Amino acid sequence: MKPLVLGVLLIAVPASAKIDPQTACGGAVAAYHAAPSVKTLEPLFSCYDKADDALRAFIMENLINRVIWDDPRFGPSGVGRLRAIVAPGEQSKDRDLRKSASDVDWWLHNFETYRDQNNKDALVAAQRAEQKREADSEGGRLMLSFIFGAGIVLQTVLFLTNSQSPNRLGKIAGALAISLVGLLPGKHERNYELHFHVCYCFIIFAFMIFSQFKDDIMAKVNESSLLINSLIFWYLFLSYFNHHATERAFMSIAAFPTLMTLVIALTIRQWSFTVRLACYVWFLILVLVISCFQVRFGDMSFIWTSRYTEPRPLDLFLTGMGFTYLAASAFYIYILIPVADKHQTQAQRMEIWRQDAHAMASNFADYQMTATQALTIMAVQGGLYAGNYFFKWIPVPLAVNLSLIVLPLAFKGLFRNPPSTQPAP
Repeated sequence: MKPLVLGVLLIAVPASAKIDPQTACGGAVAAYHAAPSVKTLEPLFSCYDKADDALRAFIMENLINRVIWDDPRFGPSGVGRLRAIVAPGEQSKDRDLRKSASDVDWWLHNFETYRDQNNKDALVAAQRAEQKREADSEGGRLMLSFIFGAGIVLQTVLFLTNSQSPNRLGKIAGALAISLVGLLPGKHERNYELHFHVCYCFIIFAFMIFSQFKDDIMAKVNESSLLINSLIFWYLFLSYFNHHATERAFMSIAAFPTLMTLVIALTIRQWSFTVRLACYVWFLILVLVISCFQVRFGDMSFIWTSRYTEPRPLDLFLTGMGFTYLAASAFYIYILIPVADKHQTQAQRMEIWRQDAHAMASNFADYQMTATQALTIMAVQGGLYAGNYFFKWIPVPLAVNLSLIVLPLAFKGLFRNPPSTQPAP
């Protein structure tokens, strides 16, 4: 029942109810009659038990008027309190009080019915508003997915710049076709979100490119690039070090390959297959960790939640490129795990593993860095990091990005055989 109808049909205050200001409730009734409000209505509840039957009928009817019509804010508590006095009123010997209680009970029932319907209408309206918001959000998230994917595609193209693989276009077309599998809904997926599947397609495309061109995009590594990335790693680690037990354990583990790096950097000799493979694996781990610090994972929150802060398009584009670096490093570490999948035997897997391991070991270049050159890198790069650590000249991420861009140019002028500082596969 609509409020307007309720307002027209509400019980009129009995004209026969005599208000005696000298009675215990007279002052409360007079105050409410002069200025009806929640404030003046509250004392009526307090004096109800002291009132006579006629005054109780008057109070009850004014309560229902106030609860239903005058002040909806009084409804939740008023309804409950009215329920507590209606039942005894219906058992009263006074006919007027009995009638008022019966009428109030009827109005309470209608009021609650209206309130429930109103709540239902409000719920439906809220659900429709939420559906519209989600639809608008899905459109925005889809656009962000394409921006993120554009960064992934550009970085994979850059990886293939020097590729000499035969049938390159055919392999790229095949990777593109297979990536469309990401648009299919999951087996137990209930709510299909297109933006998520679009991102999934771009990620599948990147890993297919890694798989098809793994020998072409494998980075060339040498002693100097290993040393430079090790220094970047320790600068990042110490900049964000919080003295947690886990961090101390990680630092202890990382110290061993770092010492190996220093030995290799300061020693001129031909290293064995095992050492070269270990150096390449350590390089991949360094790149993976550095990329984790560089990638703005908060910009990717739109993929898995509708409650996200919209990133700037350029930041998200660069995040896509950085994510591709990270994914490439993870891919090369993964293919070195000698575990057969369900489509191959262990012998077949080990044969592929040996091929990949020899390819990585051979990509640890035989550039022989002298001890003087190694100490120069350590002094220049380490000195800059120490100064920035203590004096906070520029933010840490910017310092790392500049290191990856500027250091190759700087050392090219210092060394006759410039070291490679390619930071990722």
